Amino acid sequence: MQDAVQYQMRAIEINEGDLILSHPCARGVHRPYLTVTTPVFIPEHTKPIFFVANRGHHADVGGIMPGSMPSNSTSMNDEGAVFKSFKLVKDGIFQENAVVQHQKAIKGVFEENCIGPFMVHGVLSFAVAQECI
Repeated sequence: MQDAVQYQMRAIEINEGDLILSHPCARGVHRPYLTVTTPVFIPEHTKPIFFVANRGHHADVGGIMPGSMPSNSTSMNDEGAVFKSFKLVKDGIFQENAVVQHQKAIKGVFEENCIGPFMVHGVLSFAVAQECI
């Protein structure tokens, strides 16, 4: 988990009110493990004083079949949602439209795969809720 947080610290500018979503290539485990990292600020500091991170394993992240690593995969897109240093929440606002546009940019993830945007949106909303508890 420490490596995942450090990866985000190097990869993206993190501000108060941000939640950063990442997947395994950003020091995670495998595709269904989504890591959400939140900076914690105090008024006297311009940089985070520490980070809270949460990693959840989700049964389905939009691949060609539930789970991960389908035997008939021909690309990483076949395994589902891909978010690397993605601001799931920016300045305290859930980036719903950015999530949908990000995934539509990856050929076929929403149009052809099994769960579609509604389920991915639900998984990501749950990830935000986990981090806020």
